[in-house]
Amino acid sequence: MLAVNYADNAQLRADSVYSESTEIYNSICDDFDLFYASGKNASEAVIDIELDGEYETNVLIIGEKIELGERMTSFKLECIDTPTPVLLANGTSVGYFKAVHYKSGIYKHLRLTLTGIVAPITLRHLALHKYDEDTSDPTNSITRENLVKMDSATVVLSPDRKEAIINFGGIFPFDTISFVGRFWCKYEISAFDGSKFYTVADGDSSDYRVTVRLDKPIDSSYQIKIACERGFSTEPDFCVY
Repeated sequence: MLAVNYADNAQLRADSVYSESTEIYNSICDDFDLFYASGKNASEAVIDIELDGEYETNVLIIGEKIELGERMTSFKLECIDTPTPVLLANGTSVGYFKAVHYKSGIYKHLRLTLTGIVAPITLRHLALHKYDEDTSDPTNSITRENLVKMDSATVVLSPDRKEAIINFGGIFPFDTISFVGRFWCKYEISAFDGSKFYTVADGDSSDYRVTVRLDKPIDSSYQIKIACERGFSTEPDFCVY
């Protein structure tokens, strides 16, 4: 769904750089050791993104070099194809990985502004994508792929089998989570926003099989955490659609 990164062939220009080894183009490389860093005293970085053509995009993915600490406090993406910049997306904090959905449109010239509390600001990942939403019936999970069964997915259970972290290996939209717990269990489901987990659903169930359908899809998280007060079954059969 997010196969093409339109930033790959773009002309990227940053208003400052820490050194020759931290140029802005490092942020679109697959090598996790490479990253962009702003100037030594720059707690704000402005990145000019000129695509090699006009493309429809609606997803921005950015990530910090989190090993050096979380430094960004806010970001905004603007279209500057017009005389007056148009705000497409903004937010607070970034962390390891953050995906932001914005209004679909045909864009060529964009500007990303990153603001932080510590200089230099680092950027390990930068991508622009077009995400086509699934038009199938969201209540029919049978017609959709179970994200847990993908080759890229991993499931880690805590030693007491009361918590599971499911990493999809990428960002895929989902709105249904299902698992097998123990009779009459309290549960909490959290999604990862790039820096921390936040609760998306909680409750209790008298059924062994717990199925939760969210009010709206989550399309910006690559892993979730499920906590089950009485623990999971010996065959928890995790499903995420």
